[in-house]
Amino acid sequence: MQNDATVERVASATPRLAMILIGYIPILHVIACIAIWFIPQSIAIRATAFVIVLYVLPPLAARIPHIEPGSYSMHLGWWWSQQWQTLFNRLPFLEELLRLVPSLYSMWLRLWGSHIGKLVYWGPRVAILDRGLIDVGDSVVFGASVRISSHLFANGELLIAPVKIGASTIVGGFSLLAPGVVIGENESTPAALVFPPHSVWSGGRRVARRSKNVV
Repeated sequence: MQNDATVERVASATPRLAMILIGYIPILHVIACIAIWFIPQSIAIRATAFVIVLYVLPPLAARIPHIEPGSYSMHLGWWWSQQWQTLFNRLPFLEELLRLVPSLYSMWLRLWGSHIGKLVYWGPRVAILDRGLIDVGDSVVFGASVRISSHLFANGELLIAPVKIGASTIVGGFSLLAPGVVIGENESTPAALVFPPHSVWSGGRRVARRSKNVV
């Protein structure tokens, strides 16, 4: 019995320890970016390495675990992915720099694993908190300061579900899109609108919410 209790304690402590260790990824990411500039190489090589470590390494590393939509007490794969995104969440100007170059930001989101269509316009200060969990059609326009989160903590559970936006849609500025939101094609949503989890916008209005099991 005592051995069984010990095994149970170790089993319950393992996920917590993993979360703590994974939580060091952001600071290690920063250290790696800084350390590159002390490598005894030419400026061109150091600059290239800096861009790769800053912008390319995180999306590739974040895609290692498979994140299945659903409700969880905690999801270590999601936690791993979030830590690789922390630097961009804390320093949003890093993403604004990418948006200065047409299509570059969309290409970067595809690297995270999202589906992003052609000719998508990202307004200033758009924030995407789960960069690998959105599906955006062609010719979508995001107004300023739109917030998209494909995860939400509620009632002690972590809800994970991709956000889907149809082609040729305009998402009004300062809107908040929660996990599982679906906006149809050729829509134009009002500004400063809050979309609850699994809600659907179609025909110019919010329609019945989907089941949380439908993704």
